[in-house]
Amino acid sequence: MEGKATFTLTDAASGRIIRQFSEHNLVTDAVKRILDPPGYALLYQFNSSGFIQNMLPLSQTLFGGIMLLGNNMEERADNVMLNKNCIPIATAGGAYAGTNTMRGTLNQNESYATANGYHFTWDFGTDKANGTIKCAALTSRVFGNTGFWYEDKTGSTVLNPANVSTPSNASILYMKGEGQYVGTFEKNTHTYLKRRSTNEIIDFVQYKSLDPNSIGINDTANYSVYAKPVATIPVTIPIDYNYYVRWFIDQDTSVLYLFTNVYDDNGQYKLDYVGISMKNFTIADTGTRKLSRKYSSRYATAIYDDKLFIAGEDRIDIFNSDGDMINSVSYTLSGTPFFYTVNGILSFSSGNTALLTYLNGVFYSTYNPNNYSLMSSVDFEPPYYPTSSVTIYSSLASVSVNPCLGLAANYLATINNLSEPLEKTNEQTLKITYDITH
Repeated sequence: MEGKATFTLTDAASGRIIRQFSEHNLVTDAVKRILDPPGYALLYQFNSSGFIQNMLPLSQTLFGGIMLLGNNMEERADNVMLNKNCIPIATAGGAYAGTNTMRGTLNQNESYATANGYHFTWDFGTDKANGTIKCAALTSRVFGNTGFWYEDKTGSTVLNPANVSTPSNASILYMKGEGQYVGTFEKNTHTYLKRRSTNEIIDFVQYKSLDPNSIGINDTANYSVYAKPVATIPVTIPIDYNYYVRWFIDQDTSVLYLFTNVYDDNGQYKLDYVGISMKNFTIADTGTRKLSRKYSSRYATAIYDDKLFIAGEDRIDIFNSDGDMINSVSYTLSGTPFFYTVNGILSFSSGNTALLTYLNGVFYSTYNPNNYSLMSSVDFEPPYYPTSSVTIYSSLASVSVNPCLGLAANYLATINNLSEPLEKTNEQTLKITYDITH
């Protein structure tokens, strides 16, 4: 496949074309990967015919949206996800007539199928997409519809691969074990966390998936019962961690963090933390962080980019390494909040309706109609990820929180770095025509 985008910047008052130019782009591996889902995730609840039917036509689903960025993206076929330095400018998917300044509209009269592809036209009015545009990328229609603004609820950032046309909950379960799923850090081997009656030891339990390339004569895929563990690894925790505060996993390092309560040390508020490597189940990191206030309620905590992030009842507070609060971001708690990273980006699931992503030092809130977070798997190639909810371990009862096959909607299907940045103001309109051909 190949693509070409034409940008037309027009003075709104006079109708005079200020700048018009065309750019050719790179088609990434994202859509090719989506059409080839990971093997063992297909063994139980996956419906092949429904999967393909809901993907088609690709022009309306997997290539049906566009995002505009204020930074360049490295042009590589395997570069399929945003990175933490991205500067969101706008997105567009289907037709739109709302007030979101970061969302354009599909020009339906000027969009059509061609003999060997599709011709898209998106319009951005005087109030839309203002700023410096350095990159354009096709993405999913669903993400184009929701983009970087929570109020647009026709899209999502986490998709069910069984139905990529609408926001929906994950449904393709592929493992059932006791405990809380935390990730897949070894081929076909899924790691769960189980808390004991004391905080001194945590058990990490591993379960095996069937390898579709080497299924034994007596193997079964029975998810009506718990899988049998292949290993249980106890890890002694050197701190008195607070199990009501959700753990944080840095997926880039495969280290899972636990945190203590905030305490007063001679007038200085502090908390202690421990990081456990999910690759070898050893203590990978320990330390103490300062902070300038105490919390009566604290739901989730993360250490990221040498900063401490704390989610309280209605806001995320950010502290630097000296313990000074450098920012505070409001959010609405509606479920079980949880910090995690994806492709180096700090993400925060605030519950059933919002996913916050920390891009270039700013939290952007996107509608996400479920309580699932993207997890980590060595067996999946992005934009496929395991998805799972995350419980608080407020009781000692056995739990079973399992992974489903999930799809990140905000992938890069193409990358088009502009030869020169495009400056757009509120006195101008922008039309983008995008031809994708095969």
